[in-house]
Amino acid sequence: RACLLAGGLDEELGDEILGRLALVPYTGEGPVAGAGDVVGEILDELAFDSDLELGAARRLLVAAWRESSAAAPESPLESGLPAGTVEAGGRAGMRDENGVTSDPTRAVAQLRAGLEAGGEPEALYRQFEQSLGLEEGDAPLDGIGAAPDFPGVVGALVEEFIWDAGRAGEGEQAGYYACLRKLGRFGGDIGVVDNLSALDLLRFCALWVPEHDEVRNGDEGRELLAALGRFCRWCEEEQGLALRAEFTTQLRGLADSLPRIAEANRRRTRAEEEEHGTLYEVLAAEHGQLTLCLVAADSSTGTSPEVRPEVSGEVTPELAEWLASGDYLRGRLLADGRLAVYCSYPPEAGPLFA
Repeated sequence: RACLLAGGLDEELGDEILGRLALVPYTGEGPVAGAGDVVGEILDELAFDSDLELGAARRLLVAAWRESSAAAPESPLESGLPAGTVEAGGRAGMRDENGVTSDPTRAVAQLRAGLEAGGEPEALYRQFEQSLGLEEGDAPLDGIGAAPDFPGVVGALVEEFIWDAGRAGEGEQAGYYACLRKLGRFGGDIGVVDNLSALDLLRFCALWVPEHDEVRNGDEGRELLAALGRFCRWCEEEQGLALRAEFTTQLRGLADSLPRIAEANRRRTRAEEEEHGTLYEVLAAEHGQLTLCLVAADSSTGTSPEVRPEVSGEVTPELAEWLASGDYLRGRLLADGRLAVYCSYPPEAGPLFA
């Protein structure tokens, strides 16, 4: 109770929240996704009804939940590991006895730094391949011959494009294209250049970018899509990848929808992990009232994905202004009819939800 009051809640609301928390045993694993996420439900209501900073509110709620429960979580010391120990298999960016790194992100960062410092590209790419454990004689990054299979190749391809743009006299543009490094992070698990597809680019733009807040406003959305279009053309001309032809239709649609979705996500109720919430398609948006169609529900509800009942949800007028029919929302519909929105997606994401 002291934790909640210290966070700025009044006594009546604090007592009500404690009562709700007491009904759910604290297991030591923290909040769980789905309908049983009591902390998530309370946070949704606080997002509408209070001015609390929600990150701090989450910590206060978990602390109050833990203290009000007889169960206590296992401490790190009880696990038998010394403080600060990293278990085997963790991504610590370590190198083995041959100097091979386990962190492709670090290898790409080193490649980028070398290119930006004016290093010799061929030597830098050779060092990049060696750091990822490729044997001498493996195919280079330009796709000639059998393509190598190793994480980080998309990031390397993006760095080559940025470097090539600078070499071709697009000095200012090279900095403009830096936003494409987001694509390198998205494609970290793609191990073969030829496996980068138009479907990957659609997942990147329509799902990954909104989920990870990679564009903060409409202008950044437009810049990313313009850079991506230029990158697709370069991949076709220099790498033989048919991304431009296969992604043109989706890219044109995203040019209208993604900047708008970026603005909508600036006005969402709160951020929440992507496994939380229910997915809806927007059928109509008018004066803060949304008509929605259920696409997929929390697994705990048992609702079939084929069942698509229409529901209504109320959002702020500021958010509704940026939503349109065909958009998708992930969130939670509260008992009083308000919709807590965690993330918005463009219409182009529809096939990815099928």
